[in-house]
Amino acid sequence: MRANWLFTVPLGVPALILRLWYVRGRDPRFRPVAPRYEWPDGLSPAEMGTLVANRADTRNITATVVDLAVRGHLMIEERDEEGLLDLWSSEDFTVHGRKAGASDLESHERAVPDGIFSERGDGVAPSDLENEF
Repeated sequence: MRANWLFTVPLGVPALILRLWYVRGRDPRFRPVAPRYEWPDGLSPAEMGTLVANRADTRNITATVVDLAVRGHLMIEERDEEGLLDLWSSEDFTVHGRKAGASDLESHERAVPDGIFSERGDGVAPSDLENEF
C-alpha cells in the first residue's frame, strides 16, 4: 500500500466532494410559496413589470393591452387566416378600441391605446405594430 498510495486519491476525492456538497451545496429547505394573483396596492401590470425589471419592456406594454382588454377598454379579436388549399393556416389578432377617452385610466394606460389607434383607425393587428410601437 505504501508503494501505491497515489491510487487512493481517486477514492478520497469523491468522498471529499460528497462531504462539501452535503455541508455547503444543498439548497436550504424553504416553506411553500403561495402565489398572489392580484397586484399589490392597486398597481397596474406595467407598473409592476417596470418595478421588477427597473425598465419598461415590450412585455409591459403587452400586459397593459391585455389588462385593458380584461377591464373592457379594448377588445381583442382572434382571426384565423387559411392558406392555399387549406394546407396551412395562421392565427392573428385584431385589437379594437371600446371606450374612447376613459377617465379612470392612468396616463401610461391612456398612452397605449393612443399609440395603437392614433394613425391606424379602429381595428389594428399587433403584427402591423411589430417594428413601430
